[in-house]
Amino acid sequence: MFLDFCYLLLRKSVLIIGLWTVLSGSTQAHDFSIIGNSVEITQIEDSFKECPSLSQKLDSLRRSGQFEQIRISDPTEIKRLGPFEAAVSDREILITPAWLSAQRLPYSDIRHQDTILPDNLCFGFGHLASHLEYPPPSRSADMATWVHERLTLESQAYLRAWAYVLDAAVRRNLNRPLTGRQFSDLLLNLRYRFAILGALNVDGNSRLRPLRDGNISLSPDNIDAIVKSLSHSKIADLE
Repeated sequence: MFLDFCYLLLRKSVLIIGLWTVLSGSTQAHDFSIIGNSVEITQIEDSFKECPSLSQKLDSLRRSGQFEQIRISDPTEIKRLGPFEAAVSDREILITPAWLSAQRLPYSDIRHQDTILPDNLCFGFGHLASHLEYPPPSRSADMATWVHERLTLESQAYLRAWAYVLDAAVRRNLNRPLTGRQFSDLLLNLRYRFAILGALNVDGNSRLRPLRDGNISLSPDNIDAIVKSLSHSKIADLE
C-alpha cells in the first residue's frame, strides 16, 4: 500500500514537471528562458548541446541585462519588426514555428562519408546573439553612414554565427579540425551560405579569407567582404 502511494506520488510529480516545462520553458541549466511547446524546446536545447559556447554567450548576455528569453511567437508579431521570421526585440529573440522547422533542412544534397552537416539553428541564434550584444545604431541624418554601420554590424553577426557553427562541427568531428572537404560540405549545406559564398568571390584585396581550420577572423578585410556580399544579396529571413 505504501509503495503504491509512493509510485502515484512520483508519477504525479513527473507529470507536473513535464507540464511546467511546456508552459514556462526549458528546465535546462540556463540563465535565460525558452518559451514554446515541448517539441520546439527540445529542438532548441539539442542545438545548444551541440554548441555549448553559444549557450554560454546567451547566459552571459542574460547576466548583463541584454537578453531575457527565446520565444516562439506568432508570425504577425515578428512581421511588425520587418520582413523577418526571426528577430531581436528589446531583450527577446523572437522566432516563428516555421523558421524553427526550416532550420532542420540542409541546403545541399552533397554528401560524403565524412560530411558533417551544419547546425543551422546554431547559426541563427549565434547571429541574433550578436545583434543583442551589439545593437544597431539609431537612425542618423547621414543615411549613407547609417546604412554602412548597419551593414558592418550585420557582417560581424554572420562571422560570429559561423564561428558557432564551426565549433559545433568540430565537436561532432571528435574535436579534430575539419578537412578542406569537410569545410566545403559544411558551408554548402549552410542555410545562410549566400553571404559567405558571395564574400569568397569578391574582387580585390577584401575577398574573404578563411583560415586553414575553417575559422574566419573578424578582420577589417573579412568584414568588408561580407558587407559587399550583403550589399548585392536579398534580405535573409532573420534580422
